[in-house]
Amino acid sequence: MTRLRLVDLPPEALQNCLECFRATELATRLGATCIALCKACRQPGIWRRELQLRFPRATALTKEVAGAWRQELVQQLRQQLEGFRRKLLRQEHQLREEESCVQVRRETLVAERATLEKRLDTIRMQLSEARQVDWQDLPLAKRGSLKRRRDDVQELREADQKLAASLREVQNALLTCGGGGSGGRLDKLRSALAEASAQRQAYEAQLARLPQPLARRP
Repeated sequence: MTRLRLVDLPPEALQNCLECFRATELATRLGATCIALCKACRQPGIWRRELQLRFPRATALTKEVAGAWRQELVQQLRQQLEGFRRKLLRQEHQLREEESCVQVRRETLVAERATLEKRLDTIRMQLSEARQVDWQDLPLAKRGSLKRRRDDVQELREADQKLAASLREVQNALLTCGGGGSGGRLDKLRSALAEASAQRQAYEAQLARLPQPLARRP
C-alpha cells in the first residue's frame, strides 16, 4: 500500500490541509528539513484565510501587496496577545495587593489568638486555684470576705466565657482567611495568582514565537 505524504499533495490540496492548522503557529515549528511545508506556509492564501477567520474587520483594510496578509495577521496577533498580557498583568497586580491585605489580616488574627489564649489560660488557672479552696474550713475571721471571694470567682467565670467566645470568633476568621492549604481566601487568591501568571507566561511565549516586525527603511 502506497503512503501519501503531505508534501506530495498538489498545492491546492496542501493548502486546504494546512488550513486546519494555524499557519502562524505551524510555520514557526517547521525545521529546515520541511522545505516544502515551509514554502506552502508562505502562500498568501493561507495567511489571508486565517486573517479572515481571526480578524475579519482587518481583512477589508489590508492591501493586496506581497506579504501584506502575513504582516497584517502577525500585527493583529501581536496586538491581541499584548492586550491579553496587559490585562493579566493588571489582574496579577490586583491579586497580589489583595493577597497582601489578607496576609496582614491573618497575621493580626494569629497574634490576637495568641493573646486570647494566654489570657484564657491565666483565668482558668485562677479558677482552678479558687476551686481548691475549702471555704467551709476558713477561719471565722476570714469568712467575712467569703462573699467578695465568691463574687471574684463569678467574675472570672464570666471573663472565661467572654474570652472563649472571642477566641472562637478569631478562629473562624482565621479559617476564612485561610493559609497553609486550608482552602480559605488566601489559598484561593494564591491559586488564582498562579493561574494568571501561568496564562500570562503562555501569552508571552506566543509573542516570542511571532516574527519580528520588519524594520522600516530610512
